[in-house]
Amino acid sequence: MILTTAEHIDGKNCIPIAVISGKSVRTRGWFGKLQAFVESQAGGKGHAYLSELKKTEDAAFKDLEEQAALLGADAIIAIDIDISDVMGGFIMCSINGTAVKWGP
Repeated sequence: MILTTAEHIDGKNCIPIAVISGKSVRTRGWFGKLQAFVESQAGGKGHAYLSELKKTEDAAFKDLEEQAALLGADAIIAIDIDISDVMGGFIMCSINGTAVKWGP
């Protein structure tokens, strides 16, 4: 399946099916928070936080693609990603896009 932030795909007639959304919320847990705190004191890249962020984003993309597959979509266009830290310990990722089928 093609995933893109573009609003169209060159050479394809994209027929919109539906606006879809994939979501994921994860927590770092107490050990992850401790690891992130230690990393923040040393400076540099926050590997613990980035690791959880990647897992959260991957789960949201998986959710988005599953929804598109259920609709019989060929691609998802106009993808927008929103990532937030919620309540000081949860990472939330919401990915929205338009599921499309190829037209004649």
